[in-house]
Amino acid sequence: MKKAIIGLVAGMLIGSAGMAAAATTQTVQAVLKKLSISVNGQKQEFKNDPLVYKGVTYLPLREISEILGYGLVYDGNTIDFQNKDVNILKSNPISEVSSIKLKDTSEKIYSIGEVIETENFKVKVNGITYTTSHGGFIAESGEVFAVVNFDVFTDKDPSYKVIWSATDFLDIFTLDGGKELMGSSFTVDKVKLNQWTTVNVSKSIPEGYKISNVKFSDPVLRNLTYYKVSLTD
Repeated sequence: MKKAIIGLVAGMLIGSAGMAAAATTQTVQAVLKKLSISVNGQKQEFKNDPLVYKGVTYLPLREISEILGYGLVYDGNTIDFQNKDVNILKSNPISEVSSIKLKDTSEKIYSIGEVIETENFKVKVNGITYTTSHGGFIAESGEVFAVVNFDVFTDKDPSYKVIWSATDFLDIFTLDGGKELMGSSFTVDKVKLNQWTTVNVSKSIPEGYKISNVKFSDPVLRNLTYYKVSLTD
């Protein structure tokens, strides 16, 4: 085990892979501990070592949620566990390629600036940027944040939460090599009802890669139907 002087804050433990807290509220001395767990007999390895502080073990929450088949959305104030309605158990759960076969609505691929209009929401992607810091977090060494900026409109109240988050609409990024990344997206933006709201969603990706397209989903229906937007020229 290795000792580390760290800021023990929720953002660091929740963000896990690809994120580190840019500022802390309290500095404590904790211990990094190598642990592995087993789910239904299948061994799972953590990408980020758990922490031990005053005899209490702190696990990377996002990794645990992914291992157990839940999505996790952290908006800076609340933690929202979302049942993905499918088995997404993977040997390397965080920031890995999902093996789920996604169903696109049609052969149509939308472009930047083009409005996607459905019964429950409208979305228009404004663009994507790549940065080493976003939303108060800094990227880990060898990674960057891909930040998608888009406008969204909905007049539907959420039935399973208080207010829509930007990640309720966007959580799937495709690397330029064709691999799809699902889960672990980050936002601090909320979506207002009955008006267009400009929001950002970021994903931690390996440095040197680009995002070729993103896929939006209907948070009201919560099914596996997606709307693809190309981010390439």
